Amino acid sequence: MSLVLTGLPGAGITTVGASLSAKVGLTFIDVGQNLAAAGGTDILLNEGEAAYRKLENKLADKALSEAWGIVGLPSGSVVHQQARIKSFRVVLLNAKTHALAVRNGLNAPRSIALGTPNATFGALKAAREGELRPLAEVEIDTTQTTPEQAADVIIRKLCL
Repeated sequence: MSLVLTGLPGAGITTVGASLSAKVGLTFIDVGQNLAAAGGTDILLNEGEAAYRKLENKLADKALSEAWGIVGLPSGSVVHQQARIKSFRVVLLNAKTHALAVRNGLNAPRSIALGTPNATFGALKAAREGELRPLAEVEIDTTQTTPEQAADVIIRKLCL
């Protein structure tokens, strides 16, 4: 069985994926963590989004071609991998905008010169939901659930 977990940053791909993997005995490849380990943040800051997406897609291609188990895909890479994930069962992890903002540190006081990060993040969330929902077999709200609880819901809804 092959399963894709996706969602915005802070939705729980890494934590839910690890819990689900332990519960069902499938391997878990976390593209977001692999991207971070490969210097993704530095690439984004120093080389720009195009270079970042190129590396992200390379790592996603590798994970999807090797996977017999669970693949955690950042929401941006799912948009570029739609054709490849058709053979996977897709789970969208989601949460309320405020919860995602807090999990990503966007609730900290900051200079007005930075604009409104929460509004920007909210607009990204709305756009990505529109792209991801049609691809997902199941959507799980992780706002008030632990990773273990979310994994249990996935197991129940997908009859794993």
